[in-house]
Amino acid sequence: MADGWRRLLEEESEHQWLTLAMFTAFVVVGAFAINATEHFVGDRIAQVDALHKGALVVHIEYHDDGESYTALVFSPSEGYHLFTEFADGANAEVYTPQRNDLGGQVNFMKAMPNGEILLSVEPNRVVGLLDNMHITYDYTNIEENFTVLDVADFASDEGTHRLMLTQEGSRTS
Repeated sequence: MADGWRRLLEEESEHQWLTLAMFTAFVVVGAFAINATEHFVGDRIAQVDALHKGALVVHIEYHDDGESYTALVFSPSEGYHLFTEFADGANAEVYTPQRNDLGGQVNFMKAMPNGEILLSVEPNRVVGLLDNMHITYDYTNIEENFTVLDVADFASDEGTHRLMLTQEGSRTS
């Protein structure tokens, strides 16, 4: 058996060309598959009575009750919308292209243990959404400009501690 494999590997044969052709076909099919998903943004909202039917979900965070959510959606004809849909079916728009077109500038969106949804659209600021409240955490008194990339929360007996991942220029800290 070993002699047969050795002869097959020592000589050029149609098996080698067949293997090379199969590998090339696999690479080409893989390249097409990667290219096809390059512009995939998110799932389409298909529910008939949904607020932004036909838009693509870019990011979604569910609230503690499991029924409410805050979503950033993109509609090619309109732009980015950031809204909260509550368990009772009520909607609260946070950013729309018509009023304040900041939805495309959302750096991150994260649900915190206290039920607050945090996001950042401007340097030195973090926005919190809690129920129907819109809370702005302003860090402009710091002399340098930074972009908030992510936030982590830790709750203990001593209180809640928040850690921010920021970027100043081309460095992160």
